[in-house]
Amino acid sequence: MKKKATIILLVELIILLIAAIYLYITAKGNTDIIEIPLDKCYSDYIEMNNGCWSVKAGELAIDEDVNLVITPEMSLKKGFYTIEVEYKSTYGQYVKPTATNGNSVFIKGSKFIVDKNLTHASYTFELTENIDNFRIQYEYNGVGDYSIYAANIHHSNCTERMLWLRLFIVVLIINFLFILFNISPEKRYDIVVITLITILTSLPLFYKGLDGHDIAFHLMRIEGITQELRNGEFPVYVSSAWMGGYGYPTSVFYGDVLLYFPAMLRLFGVNVTSAYKIYVFIVNMATTSLSVTVFNRMFKDIHLARLLALVYVTSSYRLVDIYVRAAAGEYSAAIFFPLIAFAIWKIYKDNSGLKKNIYNGIILAIGMAGIILSHILTTEMILVVLVVFVLINIKYLFNIEVIKAYVFGIAFTILLSIFFVVPFLDYYFNVPVLIRTLAFDNTSSKIQNDGLSLADIFAFFNNPFGSPGYMLCTPGVILVIAWGVGVWLFIKRRANTSIKLLTISSTIILLMTTNIFPWNRLAYNFKAFNILAQVQFPWRYILIVSMLLSVLLGNEIVYLKGREDLNIEMSRLLRGLSIISISMTLLFVSYYSDYANRNMFFDLYNLKTYGVSSGEYLRTSYDNGELHVSESDFFTGTFNTEDKIDITILQRCGKNFDIECRNYNSKVGKVEAPIINYKGYKIYDENGVVIPIEDSDNCLVQFEVPSNYNGIIYIRFIEPWYWKVALYISLSCIFVICCIGLNERRITQRTDNKH
Repeated sequence: MKKKATIILLVELIILLIAAIYLYITAKGNTDIIEIPLDKCYSDYIEMNNGCWSVKAGELAIDEDVNLVITPEMSLKKGFYTIEVEYKSTYGQYVKPTATNGNSVFIKGSKFIVDKNLTHASYTFELTENIDNFRIQYEYNGVGDYSIYAANIHHSNCTERMLWLRLFIVVLIINFLFILFNISPEKRYDIVVITLITILTSLPLFYKGLDGHDIAFHLMRIEGITQELRNGEFPVYVSSAWMGGYGYPTSVFYGDVLLYFPAMLRLFGVNVTSAYKIYVFIVNMATTSLSVTVFNRMFKDIHLARLLALVYVTSSYRLVDIYVRAAAGEYSAAIFFPLIAFAIWKIYKDNSGLKKNIYNGIILAIGMAGIILSHILTTEMILVVLVVFVLINIKYLFNIEVIKAYVFGIAFTILLSIFFVVPFLDYYFNVPVLIRTLAFDNTSSKIQNDGLSLADIFAFFNNPFGSPGYMLCTPGVILVIAWGVGVWLFIKRRANTSIKLLTISSTIILLMTTNIFPWNRLAYNFKAFNILAQVQFPWRYILIVSMLLSVLLGNEIVYLKGREDLNIEMSRLLRGLSIISISMTLLFVSYYSDYANRNMFFDLYNLKTYGVSSGEYLRTSYDNGELHVSESDFFTGTFNTEDKIDITILQRCGKNFDIECRNYNSKVGKVEAPIINYKGYKIYDENGVVIPIEDSDNCLVQFEVPSNYNGIIYIRFIEPWYWKVALYISLSCIFVICCIGLNERRITQRTDNKH
């Protein structure tokens, strides 16, 4: 064993050494910048004037996009390249990397947006082959002024980063195979089963492109994190990639810890579509692995655990959530549902002693913190489910051991997630944003009509694709049958305590997903329900119900195993249920093949940075009708000043500006920066004197400049000190939990060795 491990380690070191030498040799020839002289470009529509290509609004009588300016052809070797474009536009336009003679198929990139609020665009693409007819096309849609000042192409260091990433993956695979072939056959079989289930649930990822109702929003979340990491900010709070550079605090209001993984892949050069697909694959694997582990611990039967994991991860609505809705927050939160179920099970079944109370509380806390850091609305829903479950089990609530476990769970949950919760609450209560208005607005919380009909729960073969409310919204055939069996056992008084509790809980939550549940009346009369109605769509509870029903199914199968009079062959039952799950998943994949409208996204500029849905995190006094489109006349991307005040941007890095300011007036003047004013911005001059910030008329960062002023001013985003303290508290809590976990593992190993 040790000899094999040593040999593999040496092989890996040799591979990495060869790669390092190769990169050192080839990197020298990959630093050249290819300037594209504008006078070598050509156009069928306009003439070059004053050293640039320029067109005025209304100058061309066109009713469709045209290739306004085209660069000469050039030769490029395969690899990653970055296009840099300097321009000025009063309306969003597109630039397209392309090639003649059909060689565009070798370009992993598409046309990208040049935003009206910016003057510089940087777009990275990949050439999969050497081509000698590459060119750039500047498209024009006939709207607004458009001027092109400069452009160049240079080799991107993504080539080197991608090579290192691929080598890292190769090393991981080598180590994985080594471990796989040196563990017990049973564990090896588990890994193979988990891998196969993951591949089954990930089949739509192998189609080209992406589809989903919210896909653009979540890709922008990934890009927002990526851009701020490039700018040296960690953790990310307000991302400058949003809103054409004006910034948007998605990371404050929407937990995105898990999205740092695809963001890191982007830093290595993986395009945003591939990074997202890899993330979904990892989510499927994590959900499957955790489900198998939890169900095995609960039912002490690995075969049953594998089936329940398969049923849960292939449940109809979960697949819809991933591939139709692209609800990254929800399906990421669903990773932790098995942990919540396991923690609750242990709290009520195995709760004697302080150590077990702490251990059970930690399991509950990890699950709850994972959900909080993935999706706030799912946190709200899971709390509702827990309240329902606790009320049904009210007689156990006064058990001191149960209370202790819940107290530890709540305490550790707060400590683990406080680094996110503190900024969230700080903004929620101290920054006037739209989401706070909606939470207390009765007119926005009438969600009953968006609930499912009873028929929708049984529509197992419905087309998954459609607008919200008209798609496949059911836990799936197996889980609905499990619910029906639970109801039948309850009515016949044959159900044990676990089946009763799970049947009642799942029935109540299923009812909450329908238009029968009185959401409107409750929201109108009670503020608490008005806040709960912010889930927007009652059918979101289906994902949680799927976990409840999976646990119910496990209890039912255990019950059937104990009934010798029924004479049921368990192996045949498990195989049959597995075949149904696999068949329904393959049916979903077939629908995806026929109905998904898949698109490719490669880089930030393939996305619309104004896609903020209903703008929940925008400042409430914004002119919201003008904020959701890039064509908004309000945005200029420049510093707005009073007369006789000049601003020169010396440097910009994301949200941070270094500007030279001259005020030729004999009175104080005002300057409006192209940044939405959220808490955390600081302005100071070259002497360190802090300059107060105020809201402009439209809630941008605005500050005063003294009379006859001439100097350097710095604009920085600096998180409050208590945000940092909260981060250190969470990191300390993680360290404590790791120590407790390691100690528990040592004790377990010693006990096993004695036996």
